[in-house]
Amino acid sequence: MINEWEDYYKILQVHFMAEPEIIKSAYIRLSKKYHPDVNNSPNAEKKMQKINEAYDTLKDPSLRAQYLIKWMEKYSAFNSTKKDSTQIHQLDFAVEPSKKVLLAYLNCIAKKEYSEAFEFLSDKDKESISQNDFIKWQYLVSEVFELISFQCSLKNIYKDILVNDNVFEIIVELQVQVVEKNELMGRHEEDIFCKNVVFENNQWRIFLGYKEITSFIQKFNQLASLKKIKNKKDGLTSKKLSFALKQGIYNKNEFMLNSTKEQLRFNRYGNKFSIIKCTVSMNSLDSLLKRTSIIKIGKIINSITRDLDVVCKWSDITFVILLPETTENQAWIVVNKLKWILKKDYPKYKFEFLAIEQKNPSIQHIMDNLSLIY
Repeated sequence: MINEWEDYYKILQVHFMAEPEIIKSAYIRLSKKYHPDVNNSPNAEKKMQKINEAYDTLKDPSLRAQYLIKWMEKYSAFNSTKKDSTQIHQLDFAVEPSKKVLLAYLNCIAKKEYSEAFEFLSDKDKESISQNDFIKWQYLVSEVFELISFQCSLKNIYKDILVNDNVFEIIVELQVQVVEKNELMGRHEEDIFCKNVVFENNQWRIFLGYKEITSFIQKFNQLASLKKIKNKKDGLTSKKLSFALKQGIYNKNEFMLNSTKEQLRFNRYGNKFSIIKCTVSMNSLDSLLKRTSIIKIGKIINSITRDLDVVCKWSDITFVILLPETTENQAWIVVNKLKWILKKDYPKYKFEFLAIEQKNPSIQHIMDNLSLIY
């Protein structure tokens, strides 16, 4: 490689992401045109020298990788519209090769080839994450979220940047769109997140940046346990559960399972949900009339709420209602509607309501605020 800066891609008239065979083909074509034996121009020898220099560099993967870094620095000098000096022009050479690596990694994850996926990780990651832990982590994730399809696109490129106490020559930040099957909720869901691909030791590698993954393993182990509970409950055929489902009134276990699903969606996607607590006071009535009235009140509540809402008879005098995709203000609108209808049908009863929107990563937090002991 010569000391004076030369744009070897321009000399060979190829794209900066050109495959090796394209570069070789361009070299052969230009050699036939500018070789001194066939070209009588006085500049032919000098032109051919530059062509040889360009090809000698770009045909060698190691030399090409080193050259690309310098080429990037020169090329980014023209990108004066970016305020952040660490950002590179988005049409950089790094995009396609980094995307290929990420897509190969995700393909291994989708096929559950976790040992192969581990090999795509950066050396920095491998210092913190063992292969056994990585495989265990990904296996547990797949028990909860099955990767169905994926695609990625460029978000940003950075050079010489510090990330999690590590400095990389180049980092390509790629936005990933996936479709996953949520095993807990039994449906397909879309998600968007970012992954970093780094240029490390002259090759592209996935950089997770985690110092440990024990907490992730514990989290998904708990979620995988919920899946087992769900599968067990889905197989129940007891009369008690069948009656509850036919009436649309869920028991505590079913309510907590559905609430945990909504909590998972909140933690993962930020989907809001609220819970309403309704307490009925009927002090002057005998026990048989109380039970009959509670059954009728439950049917009224169930008929007013949406199909996706979950109504549960929590105790002899308490109902709780899970409202997915509902803010606290929207929940109080439901409360006011319930008050109006229930007071009209049961004017002698006293109804107390409390509505809370979940804003905490633990389902227990909202249950405590509602004074509900499970």
